Amino acid sequence: METSTASIQCDNLIQYLCQLGRPLMDKLYTNSSTSLAVFRELPDLAKHYVMRLLFVEQPIPQAVIASWVKHISEHNESSEVLTKLNVWKSQTLPTGLPGWLLNQSFRDSLKTALLGGRKQLTTDLVTSIDTEMETNTATIACDNLIQYLCQLGRPLMDKLYTNSSTSLAVFRELPDLAKHYVMRLLFVEQPIPQAVIASWVKHISQHNESSEVLTKLNVWKSQTLPTGLPGWLLNQSFRDSLKTALLGGYSHHLTSVCVSLVLISLCMVYVLRGEQWSVYRELSKDKHSPDVDSLDSYANKRWESILHFMVERRHRETDVISNETKNVLLHANLIRLDDPNGIPDITANGFQFLLMDISSQVWHFLLKYLDTIQSKGLDLAEALIFLFQLSFLSLGKDYSTEGMSDSNLALLQNLREFGLVYQRKVIRVYIEFVFELYFNCDYYRKQRKDGRFYPTRLAINLVSGLKDTSLHSKRSGFIIVETNYRVYAYTDSTIQIALLAIFTEMQYRFPKFVLGVITRESVRQAFKCGITAKQIVNFLVMHSHPQLHNQNPIIPGTVVDQISLWEQERDRLIYKDGVLYSQFNSQPDFDLLKKYANDLGVLIWSNPQRRVMVVSHGGHDEVRRFWKRHKKDH
Repeated sequence: METSTASIQCDNLIQYLCQLGRPLMDKLYTNSSTSLAVFRELPDLAKHYVMRLLFVEQPIPQAVIASWVKHISEHNESSEVLTKLNVWKSQTLPTGLPGWLLNQSFRDSLKTALLGGRKQLTTDLVTSIDTEMETNTATIACDNLIQYLCQLGRPLMDKLYTNSSTSLAVFRELPDLAKHYVMRLLFVEQPIPQAVIASWVKHISQHNESSEVLTKLNVWKSQTLPTGLPGWLLNQSFRDSLKTALLGGYSHHLTSVCVSLVLISLCMVYVLRGEQWSVYRELSKDKHSPDVDSLDSYANKRWESILHFMVERRHRETDVISNETKNVLLHANLIRLDDPNGIPDITANGFQFLLMDISSQVWHFLLKYLDTIQSKGLDLAEALIFLFQLSFLSLGKDYSTEGMSDSNLALLQNLREFGLVYQRKVIRVYIEFVFELYFNCDYYRKQRKDGRFYPTRLAINLVSGLKDTSLHSKRSGFIIVETNYRVYAYTDSTIQIALLAIFTEMQYRFPKFVLGVITRESVRQAFKCGITAKQIVNFLVMHSHPQLHNQNPIIPGTVVDQISLWEQERDRLIYKDGVLYSQFNSQPDFDLLKKYANDLGVLIWSNPQRRVMVVSHGGHDEVRRFWKRHKKDH
């Protein structure tokens, strides 16, 4: 008896997409997730072709591309797949030769997926500065990601590059030409002569700049070829982890179109040392899951509590921010403890910090926080890897804390205090009978045992925070300054009102409106904190009402001049520590010693008539030795 078995035809993703036709494929390729999913399913050689052509805008002769491989059968197979998927198309060169050119939609969307650039959602967390006023932004030193990583040293960078999220974050921050170099060398296992790489561009200055960045970041290293020529070779750890991030690092088999949709949703899942990061573990449904608006409100509340602590002097004794946050503010020199009662005062750097946009504030604050974690026994590399991974998570989705190390859990709690993650608090009561017996009290211990956390908008794309201001919406200015020194502020933001109160005497407060006056006493109080007249004027200009932008000057000249004059009142005398030299026996002795001190550059002041002069402390020892030698010889 013959038996018959039924076979089900089940297309994989490539086979299914090849049936859709070019018009539909072009429409799909406008989405970066689709392009990335298709790219990951391509044969290895086809991926190699796409990577090498990703930044090439003109068609390449088909014979040249075929020469890249030894076995023509592999080339024909990959070429056929790319053609059926409409990833590239045939185009005739001006010389008449047939060439290959990547599909423009596929190229653009894949660049977006690999290099960043996806559209960010906006929120009303803080007020930003109008584009026209960006030249007046604060000058506080705030390294971007590249500058910060260049200071870490090669051993730590090699450790960071073992993680794919770190390598992808670094890759996205590279200059465009440096990205081009990395893409072309990603699948090349042997060093390439430096002269050959330099010949890829016309302007040697751009090449030198990109080469210097890649060298400082230890993305590539110099290696001598067998011919004796110097060459460049990508860092092996960086190469492997970037391949994992771009091409996928987990085993999967597509058996249906439904699975392909799952792949698209997983296209931003990154791998830690070859295994999926523990936060992606399956979690039960959260009955009290916060929505995006709730997360924004929470992040706004937590971050504004830090800003309130800096500017609201009268509320600092009862403020709810932790000692950890206060220590970071002190370490960053944003506040200082000059008050005899121990109440911090805002510094000039702190005032500049408040003028920065929120993405720059968060980045600068975290850099200062990272400076302090090693003193607590935490590993800097592990903390950086955690932050890089956190920046690629999805807003509004919950993630597991199971499997996290103790140091990462401690870091997570600090990030919760800063408003970068939300974690619900579950209070468990432990009754300690010993405490109850001897102290007649119950012992309560609060622990966060929910087992999940939600990243907020402050954490999403954290590493690119200094490059865009999309974490917040732009509001129009709210300040009007009159020639009689009155300041009208159309706002109900307590942060903005507190900033005005630093250098303004507040008189009236109404709903969404406050009135203050700039006085000598109010600005002198700001000067005592190290804030300058230029910073005050810049603040008024940057937050000026839109109706004032058409007039010149935006702030009345009398107000600007008076603030400068009040500042100059504090600079009538210049204080310098020094050593007084007097009671010279003769005028020649005085002139000789004065000339010697002046030649050394240590003479502060002199009066030839009275034979008196003042020498700096640093030059006192040298001048004294010279005078002793002179007296001994004469």
